[in-house]
Amino acid sequence: MKIVTKTCRDLVPKTIMFLMINDVKAFINSELLACLYATGDTQNMMEESADEAIKREEMLRMYHACKEALKIIGDVSMATVSTPTPAPLRGDWMGSSNLGTPISSNAPPSPGGLRRNPPPPSSRQPPQPPRSAPAVPSRPGGAPPPPGRPGGGLPPPMIPTRR
Repeated sequence: MKIVTKTCRDLVPKTIMFLMINDVKAFINSELLACLYATGDTQNMMEESADEAIKREEMLRMYHACKEALKIIGDVSMATVSTPTPAPLRGDWMGSSNLGTPISSNAPPSPGGLRRNPPPPSSRQPPQPPRSAPAVPSRPGGAPPPPGRPGGGLPPPMIPTRR
């Protein structure tokens, strides 16, 4: 019995809406259109009012302005190259060179606490000899593995031969 009740509760509103919509359609087709055409002034009904013309023009201007703004935004975003900004630094480690610039009190401290100026170089070290050019790589035989890496445990690749 529940399935019958559920089906009725489902079908009754649908049937009522179907009948209402069909009756309204029949009324519009038969009586309303005939009444409107009977007035005889169809051209006056088809004219756009001044208020609607102003609204339409305003909407068109708004549409074109938004379209232009989106074009400009697209050009700017395609031409802009962004780089990440560096982390803010406190300037109190610089000493007296920045006395005129205020230091913000809410800036985070630098990672190592206060920084100190590096000590001046005490003596010049002898210049290091220039590095030699790297060896030209060669496939047959191969070079020894770089330091810190284990030697190659794999045999060298085989060269294909025609039979």
